[in-house]
Amino acid sequence: MATPASRPQRWWSIEEAAAARIDRSSLRAWADGGLSYLERRPAEAGRAVVVWVDPDTGRTEDRSPRGRSVGTRILGYGSSAVALLEGRTLCVVDAADSQIWSDEGGGFRAVLEPSDPARYGELAALDATHLVAVAEEGGDRPQRRLVTIEVSTGRVTTLFQGPDFLLGPVVNPGGTKVAFVGWDRPQMPWEGAQVLELDLRSQSVTVVAGAQGGAAYSPIYGPDGRLWCIDERAGWSEPWVLEAGVLRQALTTEADWAEVPWTSERRSMAPLGDGRVVLARSEGWRDVLVLATPAGEEVAIESDLVKVQDLLAYDGGVAILGSTGTERVDLLLLDPSTGECRRPVPRRHRRRPTALAERLEFCAASDGRVLHGAYTPPGSESRPPAAGPPPLILSCHGGPTASCDPSFDPVVQVLSSRGFAVAHCDYRGSTGYGRQFRRALDGHWGVADAEDAADLARALVAAGLADPSAIGIRGGSAGGLTALNAMASGVFVAAAVRYGVADLLRLAEETHDFEAGYLDTLVGPLPEAASRYRAQSPINRVERFQGAFLLLQGREDPVVPLSQAEAMASALRAGGRPVELVVFDGEGHGFRRADTQAAALVHEVRFFTRFLRPSAAVDR
Repeated sequence: MATPASRPQRWWSIEEAAAARIDRSSLRAWADGGLSYLERRPAEAGRAVVVWVDPDTGRTEDRSPRGRSVGTRILGYGSSAVALLEGRTLCVVDAADSQIWSDEGGGFRAVLEPSDPARYGELAALDATHLVAVAEEGGDRPQRRLVTIEVSTGRVTTLFQGPDFLLGPVVNPGGTKVAFVGWDRPQMPWEGAQVLELDLRSQSVTVVAGAQGGAAYSPIYGPDGRLWCIDERAGWSEPWVLEAGVLRQALTTEADWAEVPWTSERRSMAPLGDGRVVLARSEGWRDVLVLATPAGEEVAIESDLVKVQDLLAYDGGVAILGSTGTERVDLLLLDPSTGECRRPVPRRHRRRPTALAERLEFCAASDGRVLHGAYTPPGSESRPPAAGPPPLILSCHGGPTASCDPSFDPVVQVLSSRGFAVAHCDYRGSTGYGRQFRRALDGHWGVADAEDAADLARALVAAGLADPSAIGIRGGSAGGLTALNAMASGVFVAAAVRYGVADLLRLAEETHDFEAGYLDTLVGPLPEAASRYRAQSPINRVERFQGAFLLLQGREDPVVPLSQAEAMASALRAGGRPVELVVFDGEGHGFRRADTQAAALVHEVRFFTRFLRPSAAVDR
């Protein structure tokens, strides 16, 4: 074991990595010229705080209620919990009890009556005194309504009710129309969502997009009142715009221009006042900023961004929450007239990565398909080239309808600085490559994704980028199922799984409302496909598995309950497989507290050090 004196100069400590895992979302523009975002802080037990930023000086202030965490989980994975009335009055949802708090200059006060049984989220400002929101009531299969809330009295008025799910309301500049997304069980929003528009004067609702052979989502009004949205009718998530009552395709480049809507907080379009629009176009492993003209011409904007989290047009240009190869999600400001991107707040940390991710595209799948992903080599100071191919840890993203993120990740830096190479796999079913590739996982979850993970590892071995005797795999949630099933390939010697899916039949019975019908697509409808559920569940494949297992789980997880991890651990022990189960109290689906993140990473580093034997690894 290396001593502190012998550690590489760019060594990343586990505590340092846990402290650096700060997430930011929910851009808002203020009337005073400032901007704000929601910042989730692991050091404060995962508390989410509205942070105001002066774009000229970089000065920051916490603006949300002291001691409270902002957030709402009305749709399972959270939703918009921040709104500004006329850019001045901050309204937020308390993550603990769904109460809405309003700051009208004299401090925060509660908006809703304590007896109100509903839970609220998806906040948007309607005018100086009213919010638009989604209200949710009920237990396992709640009802949802689009409502207005009078901030001064807490009076709630229903605007619309119909679809099982409602997401992302936005208000036009005149305050006369509200556009939003709606869809029904058992579909997910990227399978069957529609963009609807409610005229507040006539109370009429119109289907704008999504009824033409593909889902539609992510509505946003431009300063000129035109309604933009993402429409998948052509097989890609492409921008369309409503003009004079006619919806037309704004750009013709075949690409995914938006992430699928797990929440409403990832905006990939920012319409400007002159008819132009700034967008984020996916190129698989990374996003590219594009400035599009009214004529449909596209101009790529030079930047070091890898992933774009949010875009927002404001008086000074376009605000961006995005990540680079060297920085986690942070605020950048774009001047559309010059294409210049600048960072108003100084860099959050002075440490540089030990290594940067590189794009992977191998025509090496077992059936000749191209494999997609990213590869971060071990830090040069932790493993000299003469040491030969490094031990490899392959990381499987969650979702599974999502994609890998090769931007700066402190966890990857911890592993790289200890002599591990880290690869990310965009297996079949991932986003960013069009609807056909995304739907290639339908009916085959746990099979096609695990095959792709094993094939990518084999390709890295063939390229001399991994030691074939020292390959591990890690994944969380849906990525945990991928990692577990990949252990049947004979490629991997160790698997570390965070809140991973182990039993598909049990998941179908226990999971939350948002994903209640997800498995109908990923595996098949029940009861007809029950045999497929059993065959593709890791808990029923233990006899095929090789290697050792580490299971990390939150005790309060509502998405993949603790019962999954406990049952998987029991099955592995019964099958004679080495397994360790670690349960964290007070944690749910995704570890939020810095102490939990650090403890989980300590377990992973020790686990992979034991079974993959990197030359420079230590546990802190």
